[in-house]
Amino acid sequence: MASAVSGRTGSALTPLLLAVGVTVTSLLATAGVVAVSFGSTSTATASVDPSQKARVMAEGISEAMNGAALGVVTTLCGALASVACLVVFLMRRSKPRAA
Repeated sequence: MASAVSGRTGSALTPLLLAVGVTVTSLLATAGVVAVSFGSTSTATASVDPSQKARVMAEGISEAMNGAALGVVTTLCGALASVACLVVFLMRRSKPRAA
């Protein structure tokens, strides 16, 4: 199995695999940031003075939105890199071989 991805094919697939890995990692990080920020908001509002609840919730929502925006940008960059690497890989693979 290890020799199945070797030589030119292995080196051509490496950028594609890295781009896919970045995409998946950024999606997971985005979900984590949103979950943590909303989780901290819900625990923080339980012990806050009622007049300050709106401020604490707004801070949590702002943190979640900023994390989600960063995650979306990173995910889109990773997805575009994945598509570009796949196109380059397929174009190299479809070239006729010289005899």
